[in-house]
Amino acid sequence: MPDQHNMKIPEDFLKNEDVCSSQEQKIEDTLPKNHKCNLCDYSTSRNSHLTDHVNRIHLKIKNYKCNYCDYQATHRGHLNQHIKSIHLGLKQYKCNQCDYQATAKSDLTRHVNGVHLGIKKHKCTHCDYQATERSCLKKHINNVHLGIRIHKCNHCDHQAIEKGHLNQHINSIHLGIKENKCTQCDYQTTAKSDLTRHIKSVHLGIKNHKCTQCDYQATERSSLKRHINSVHLGIRNHKCNDCGHQATTKSNLMKHINSVHLGIKNHECSHCDYKATTNSHLKKHVDSVHLGIKNHKCNHCDYQSAQKCDLKNHLNSRHFGTKKHKCSQCDYQTTESSNPKKHIDRNHKCRYCDYQATEKSYLKNHINSVHFNI
Repeated sequence: MPDQHNMKIPEDFLKNEDVCSSQEQKIEDTLPKNHKCNLCDYSTSRNSHLTDHVNRIHLKIKNYKCNYCDYQATHRGHLNQHIKSIHLGLKQYKCNQCDYQATAKSDLTRHVNGVHLGIKKHKCTHCDYQATERSCLKKHINNVHLGIRIHKCNHCDHQAIEKGHLNQHINSIHLGIKENKCTQCDYQTTAKSDLTRHIKSVHLGIKNHKCTQCDYQATERSSLKRHINSVHLGIRNHKCNDCGHQATTKSNLMKHINSVHLGIKNHECSHCDYKATTNSHLKKHVDSVHLGIKNHKCNHCDYQSAQKCDLKNHLNSRHFGTKKHKCSQCDYQTTESSNPKKHIDRNHKCRYCDYQATEKSYLKNHINSVHFNI
């Protein structure tokens, strides 16, 4: 970053652009909008504004270049905001409800409307998604409904709809850079928004999005949607090519591959030799094994568990008798999806060859006669 004290800034740069733009907008709103765009529903009272719109939105012409880095903008105001924010660190507009700061008053207004007031005027015609800005809605449609992701990672097959999201992916996955740290625990992340979600969910317990079919609550609407798709609708679109495992998100699939097939477990326990794929799994291990924290209690007996899924398995197995997972070779049933494979390996498969038996006694006879000559 250049020296902020020695940077030579044009005289007109520090003009109050928000006042000028708001005054121009008031005048613009009173004039008839006779100049219409042939590519979208945009209309304006000035031909120059229409030309600027086409160049910026449809042709993606970026005539305004930053003298201090390789940033380019379609609009002078965007360049000025970039210099103020990135190179000068000037964010004069502060939110009085949180620590958000902005270089432009319009950005602060959008933040307040979207985050604190929940005003989202732009609605998706394909789903129930709503956005505070038209540009956010467009990104949503391109990403979710059209599958358009133009920013590709050079290190793997990851693709992102925004360059910033790609940079976060590279920093997190390939470089291991996680600059945003939680002051209350050892959680780290590449994106400030992820840290905010973590604090709300883990430390403040703020979960405003409630499932109508069970007692699940989420910090974000997207998390609730994933829960409904996975738990209640059984939708798991991300499949593992090695074993057929299905996941609700690509990130969960990557965690599965790293853990099960690649054996990558970077999170080490400081109390024992346990290693985990994710920091959350390590925390659960520490809470359960070393701290003895078991917050999930059974209402029917004195059973307690550190994880909600263990309590659910206990209820299904001991109290409700729900055993969905069956052995393909015998009448064995279990509450957990991983148990049938363990059962087959232990009771039906020969450890010396590919022989399989329908009963454990048959397997024992096979081993004794074929492999031990008994």
